[in-house]
Amino acid sequence: MKVILLLIALSIWLLADTTMSFKEFKKEALKNSNTINAQKLSIDIALQDADISQSYANPSIEAGKNRFKDDSGWQVGISQSIRLPGFGSDLKNLNNSKIELSKATFLQQKALFIRELESRYIDFVYQEQTLLLLKKELKLAKEIENISKNRLQNGVGTKANHLRASIETNSVETKFFSQKQNVNSYYFKLLELVSKTKSKPLEARFIYPVLEDFNSSKNSNPTINKMQKVKQLLKDEIEVANNGIKSIDILAGYEKEPDDKILSLGASITLPIFTTSKEISGLARIKQRQNAYKLEQLKISEKLQKKALLKSLSTLKEQYSSLLTQQEAQKNLLNLYQEGYKISKGSLLELIDVKNRLLQTSKDLLDTNRDANMQRIQLNYIQGTYNE
Repeated sequence: MKVILLLIALSIWLLADTTMSFKEFKKEALKNSNTINAQKLSIDIALQDADISQSYANPSIEAGKNRFKDDSGWQVGISQSIRLPGFGSDLKNLNNSKIELSKATFLQQKALFIRELESRYIDFVYQEQTLLLLKKELKLAKEIENISKNRLQNGVGTKANHLRASIETNSVETKFFSQKQNVNSYYFKLLELVSKTKSKPLEARFIYPVLEDFNSSKNSNPTINKMQKVKQLLKDEIEVANNGIKSIDILAGYEKEPDDKILSLGASITLPIFTTSKEISGLARIKQRQNAYKLEQLKISEKLQKKALLKSLSTLKEQYSSLLTQQEAQKNLLNLYQEGYKISKGSLLELIDVKNRLLQTSKDLLDTNRDANMQRIQLNYIQGTYNE
């Protein structure tokens, strides 16, 4: 007895070791995805751009030699552009806004990636569960075929009924092998998303149990977060554009002439007469108003979507519970019809009809499970659950 238990435990351990849970798969995907890693570098790019933008221009130096009638001289000069304090502060704020926007964009892209990853996984699970359902259907069809064969051999059945049962079995077999192709197709679509060419076999379990209670989050969704960063960026662009005079050039020079030495110090300012600061500021204000309208509409849309999803999920939960009750009753009914058909009671058509009704209920349960999971994924994105 101990040996049997040990073998069972070993089998379970080996099975667990050869499959990967979605939690493990998701962790690997977020670590190794080319899409995520490329997007993350956008933050480093924004940081580097900020350093480049805020660094001062290199000083310039000039030198020359003067030749007079009986003698010669020389001169040297240096100039350096100095940023005005107000403009420097506004420029720093603008660069900080660009960095924050790059971070918000990364988090949004990451959240979108997780949403797509979970959606593709649910598609894969649905196809895999459909395959398992067809496997059960094939088993039932073969059982009915065997019953009809025994009835025929015992002289209480007909060739027509046995042929009908055989055709039913062949039909399910055809669907079973076709579904295997679907499973492979969705599996490789999932691997493509996570930048992998192979993986351990995945567990085919729905992520979110339909009957499980869940709390509604008050976090903001990543798209709204990004648009709020855009709002701040446009505000800082206006502040930068409003700086008419952005810098002063400090000039210093030394000149040696035959009979004199000259030291000079001065400054030059570029007058904002023909600049486009006003136009740039005006354009940023238009974009600011445009972004405000989009942001307000997005908040309204997301609020309505959240309400609709919560209501739909509640309905799906009730539907799923009802289908479970119906499925249990149909299982009992199928057992009764099978037993009755074995002892020459009931017809083959009635038995097949009861079997098909049970399988349809199982299919409805599968569809409900998929729909509930897809809606949970969308709700998670909207309410900021994926803001990792």
